[in-house]
Amino acid sequence: SEAPDAAASINVVPVGTENGLFIVDVYVEGVTGMRTYQVGLTVSGGSGGTLVREDVDVDTARGDYVFAGLDVIDAADMVGGRITSVVKDGAVDHAEPGYLGTYAFRPSSDAAGTFEIAVDTGSKSFLADATSEMIAFRTGPAATFTIGRDTTRRTSDK
Repeated sequence: SEAPDAAASINVVPVGTENGLFIVDVYVEGVTGMRTYQVGLTVSGGSGGTLVREDVDVDTARGDYVFAGLDVIDAADMVGGRITSVVKDGAVDHAEPGYLGTYAFRPSSDAAGTFEIAVDTGSKSFLADATSEMIAFRTGPAATFTIGRDTTRRTSDK
């Protein structure tokens, strides 16, 4: 769960757009003794439509992967929208940002306005140490993507 004064933070960083998809990477930093993580994201905002999660991936070959070079089990849950990874033995300290995973979202045909993609601070996201104790974390600012003109006026009265 989110602790504003925690040393560890989980951050969503916008990568850009590719083939009409909005891509974000998720990183952890300032963490000590982490053996496992699970992260889910939320989408909010927009003046119309939505961003639909289309892909979830943990690219363990990346040099900045938080568990790079270690024996891990990782998974990307498309249905639940979660990424997770666990080191089979030991734990890591990561002062600098360590990559956790990548999400891709496709805007619906009626999507408009500014959307925010943030860490789901509910039960979908956690960091844990080698004894399965939860590690408190805080979250950075949401990644934002704007589609079309950002108008705060809503013309429909649904």
